[in-house]
Amino acid sequence: MEATVKKGLDELASVQTEISPDILKELIQYIDLTSLNSTDNQQIISEFTTATRMFEGDHGYTVPAVCVYPNWVMHAKMEVPSNVRVACVATGFPEGQTFLEVKLTEVKMAIQAGADEIDMVINRGLFNAGKYDQVQDEISQIKAVCGQGIHLKVILEECDLADLEMVEKASRISIEAGADFIKTSTGKGKHGATPAAFYAMCLAIKESGRKVGIKAAGGIRTVEDALLYRNIVFKVLGHAWMTPKLFRIGASSLASNLESALYPDQKQYF
Repeated sequence: MEATVKKGLDELASVQTEISPDILKELIQYIDLTSLNSTDNQQIISEFTTATRMFEGDHGYTVPAVCVYPNWVMHAKMEVPSNVRVACVATGFPEGQTFLEVKLTEVKMAIQAGADEIDMVINRGLFNAGKYDQVQDEISQIKAVCGQGIHLKVILEECDLADLEMVEKASRISIEAGADFIKTSTGKGKHGATPAAFYAMCLAIKESGRKVGIKAAGGIRTVEDALLYRNIVFKVLGHAWMTPKLFRIGASSLASNLESALYPDQKQYF
């Protein structure tokens, strides 16, 4: 696995992608804007979600989703444009260390509040102890609560996994359990996304033969960072994945940098 990933990343290192306005607009369409702070309140969420409206109108593009804690789902749903989905972190985020019954209840309540997507995190304690069947069963039960109408994004928190083989294994378990997306990180761990782990996750999706989405999150701030993850998806999974239905980036600071590059003379929202 490591040799395959290294070879692929080495090949991508020589790829030059022109940073044009079209590329900047494309990248914005992959970004999930996130507000997951201990200080979030109604005013902060209102300001955060209202900012998504700057992409309406003449620009002709928008971010696909905003992501908030469960207690702010209903408020976010009222604030965002109708074409922006509301995602919600749940299941004891970010540690994933609570009773399964609590996780299922939290997911049900988030969906009742209006969540379009659920971002869950796997229990790395169970995973690292080799209790893979239990990890898969939890994901399956949570996906059953979501049903077909609510997308389930399964966060691996790659920084807590031993190596790329374990990242690939966690990806396969999540896919087999019914994940609609697999996601690198919570943004709350020791580090966020890494190109190597993301590449391994893309390989797991390709090998599964299923149209599962993928999301990179945590520490992605520059246009160059975002382009690398975009190019990994394109190289491994192909053009069909170049859509927010199958590829996302969790990086609000990236949105600010993209906005500044596109509209340097305009008031910045992010």
